[in-house]
Amino acid sequence: VKIRQEYNHEQQVQYCHRLHKIIADEQPYTFLFVSKWTAILDKRIVIREVDDTANIAYRKITPTKTGSYSFHFNKWIKLAKMPELKP
Repeated sequence: VKIRQEYNHEQQVQYCHRLHKIIADEQPYTFLFVSKWTAILDKRIVIREVDDTANIAYRKITPTKTGSYSFHFNKWIKLAKMPELKP
């Protein structure tokens, strides 16, 4: 609950690290397979793309034709503020 109530980004990061340590120490298994799920995504998490001239562009995370949101997971980045995205 503290993570969601904290507005200081650095303090949020510290709380998240503490939570991840507790989970790693106490949870023996983590099952990552889910066949169907509801997607609720933070608007600050976007896909970052870099072109050949090193220009960075951000775009909204959208599902693939098969409904997968995690296809471009390696390009996801969480920004400090919600970016203004081009349509």
